[in-house]
Amino acid sequence: MATFRQLPPLQAASAAEAVYRVKKGPDVGDVFSTSEVAGAFDFESCSTKRVEARSGAFQFKSNTGVGVIAKGTGDFKDDAIIVCRGTAGFYDALTDLNTGVQQSKTGFTVHAGFNRTFNDFRDDIDAFLRVHNKDIKRVHCVGHSLGGALATLSADFVRHKGKEAALYTFGCPRVGLLGLSESLSKSPLVGSQNIQRLYHSGDPVSMLPLWPFVHAPQPMGECYIGKFIDWNPIQHLMATYTKSIKGHDTWRTLRNPQPSWEHHVETWLRSDKAGQYLGLNVFNLRMVVGAIRLLIYRVIRMGTTGGVLFPAVVGATLLDWMSLLLDKAAAISVDADGMVMRLMQRILSMLGVSVQQSQKLTQAFIRFVLQKLTFAINRSVMLGLMMVAAPL
Repeated sequence: MATFRQLPPLQAASAAEAVYRVKKGPDVGDVFSTSEVAGAFDFESCSTKRVEARSGAFQFKSNTGVGVIAKGTGDFKDDAIIVCRGTAGFYDALTDLNTGVQQSKTGFTVHAGFNRTFNDFRDDIDAFLRVHNKDIKRVHCVGHSLGGALATLSADFVRHKGKEAALYTFGCPRVGLLGLSESLSKSPLVGSQNIQRLYHSGDPVSMLPLWPFVHAPQPMGECYIGKFIDWNPIQHLMATYTKSIKGHDTWRTLRNPQPSWEHHVETWLRSDKAGQYLGLNVFNLRMVVGAIRLLIYRVIRMGTTGGVLFPAVVGATLLDWMSLLLDKAAAISVDADGMVMRLMQRILSMLGVSVQQSQKLTQAFIRFVLQKLTFAINRSVMLGLMMVAAPL
C-alpha cells in the first residue's frame, strides 16, 4: 500500500479548528478564508457543501452544522476534503457518551451515537462523490474530538465508494470494535500509513469509550504528545493540539509507537503497592483497560466463552458482555478468580468505594463495578468537555 499525498500537520489542524465556526452559520468561504487549507481546496465553490446532523442522546437533540465537503484545487485538484466539527456543546457531549453499539452501513460494529450522527449526513457525501466521481481520486477526512469520530466513519464510507481516503484526527475517541480499525488499517484505499491519529496522553476523550472499542490505526503507530498521569480537559482543546504541532512539518516527526502498558498490567493487579495509584487517572485507567482485555482474551483463547463473543441478545449491552466474560475468566482457575476479584477491588478503590470482606465475586457484582466505573468516567469527561467547550 502506497502513501499518497497527505495534508501536513498544520494544514489538517487548521481545517479542524476552522470548521467549528461552521456551527454558527457564517458563509463557508469566509470560515476557511484564513485557514491553512484555503489555497488547497475551493471553499468558495457552489458545489462546496455545509452539512448538518443531529447530535445528542435521548431527549436532548440539536440540529447543527457538523462539517464541510469541498473540492481540491491546484496540487489537490484530484482530491476532496471532508472536515467534521468536534464537541462544542452540551448536545455533543451527550453524543460522545451515548455508548451503545450499532452496525454501520459498511458492516462494522460501531459507537451508536457517532453512527447516528454520521448517518444524518452520509447521503450528502454520497451525492457529492457522485457529482464529482470522475474528478476525485482521494478524499482527506479531518476532525477533532467528535469530529474525528465522524471523519473516521467518513473515511470508511468513502473507501467503500471506491475512493482513496486519508484520515487525520485530533483527540479522537474510539469509534468501533477491532473489525473497523483493522479493516481501515489494511485497506489498499486507506492503510495505516495514511491514518494520522494525534492525541495528548492527558486527553480523556481519546481514552473513550473503553475496550473493546479500539483506535485506528492497527497495529499501533499513532502520533502522541506528552506524558501525563492526570486527566486534563485543556489537553482536549483543538487550540492545544494546534500549539503542540507547531514546528512539525511532517507527520513522521510526530508518529511514535504507543507507550506499552501491557507488561505493567499483571504486576499492577498482583501488587499490594498498587494502592499508591489512587484516583481516576491516566495510569489507573490504562491498567484497568489492559487488565480487562488480558482476562477476557484468556477466556477467548481457551474457547470457554460458550459462543458468546458479543451481546447478540436484544437489550444486551457491552457491560453485560464484559461482565459475563470476566465471570467466565474467574472460573478458569483459583488464580484467575483472584485476579478478577482484585481488579474489581482496584476499580472500587479508585472510585473511593470500600469492599466488604464477605463480598462474593458474581457476574452481577462485576457488572455493578463496571457500571460504577463507566458512570464515573462519563461524568468526569462530560464535565471537562463542558468546561472546555464554553469558549467555542
